[in-house]
Amino acid sequence: MKKILALVVMILSLTRCTNDRSIPNGYELFERDNKDGLAQPITLLPLRVGCYWSLQPAGDKTNLLLGSGNSSQSFVIFGCENLAKADSGAELVSAKLALRSSFHMGEATPFTVTAHRVAAEWAESSVLWQDVKDSYQADPVETFEFTPRDTTWHIIPMTNLAFMKEWISDAHQSSQDIHGLLLKFERASGGSILASSEATLYPPYFEIVTRADDSSLDTTTAKLSHDASLVLNGTNVPPETLENDPATLRIGNGSGYRSLLLFDLAQIPREATIHQALLTFKTDRAEIYVPDASVGVTFSVAARALVDSSWTPTSIAIDSSASAAVDVASGTDDSFAFDSASPVQSVSQIVQRWVSEIAPNYGLMIYPYYQNSDFQEMAFMSGVADANSAPTLVITYSLPPAHRFAQP
Repeated sequence: MKKILALVVMILSLTRCTNDRSIPNGYELFERDNKDGLAQPITLLPLRVGCYWSLQPAGDKTNLLLGSGNSSQSFVIFGCENLAKADSGAELVSAKLALRSSFHMGEATPFTVTAHRVAAEWAESSVLWQDVKDSYQADPVETFEFTPRDTTWHIIPMTNLAFMKEWISDAHQSSQDIHGLLLKFERASGGSILASSEATLYPPYFEIVTRADDSSLDTTTAKLSHDASLVLNGTNVPPETLENDPATLRIGNGSGYRSLLLFDLAQIPREATIHQALLTFKTDRAEIYVPDASVGVTFSVAARALVDSSWTPTSIAIDSSASAAVDVASGTDDSFAFDSASPVQSVSQIVQRWVSEIAPNYGLMIYPYYQNSDFQEMAFMSGVADANSAPTLVITYSLPPAHRFAQP
């Protein structure tokens, strides 16, 4: 009996004395300080970089862009089915268009805007300038001066009452011949960010005043039913044309620029646990457009992994299965990094998937998180001309015991 008791005590002692523990995986380590097997951080430069621009429909935005930025400009198109609320049989006394500006960018210098009748149907969710450029009447129905300003209403008298009378009558028909107005200009040195029909506060509207047979006046407020910014990029480079090894990596809210980077991770063992992957850029201050007036000097930059190797802009795809890494770049800083808690975790997760061969490493897309929201542009040095200015990916990782002990 004593021998049996001694054996039981020995087994219990061995069980309790062991220090073995399971090795945490990469995702568990993002929020932990476990430093077992920590290797020296490595700094990687891009193996390949590229840049291109692509315009996106802006009809679902809560704002409209009217005017010019650095390398982009924007017209506005809108429809107003609510004009059917006005009495088409009454005398039209006056009509005014009201647009609410939240802020301006660039110079607050007046520029001439012309309003053109749109002769073809268009869809708010998909309309681009190329869809409209051949479907509006060249002769304007209205011309007015527009001055970019902050937080103000632009009240624009519509002096062509004959056209407005026709539009009101057309709005009462089962099918329309007037498909809205296009606001365009020839030259502007600044622009305004206006509330759109999607906005909860201060949506644009027409104020229509009519006179009945008894001489009584009636005022009708007709909110715009659908609208969109029609953004144009002023570069001579065609859209969706990849520029390999550019000197500058551009990201543009208005211009639609986005950039691509590829890092070679071959030197990191597949068994590695990624603790942190810090992606940093040097700002190309000469190429940015982030005016400090009104809107501030910050720009939201996003990053996602690519899911194909072609780098063909017309068919390029990004991984949308996880949230994008999004951080704020400043127009006054010399550098930018995805270094806030959530973005650095997102980039680290992307790198972990690549290293562990869960997903192939085709590179990253860096793009504007708020495209079509304003005219801002951010720019980073690519390092093509000078490696000292190249983007860097600094990776901190650890290796499991089995891998470390196997090293000579």
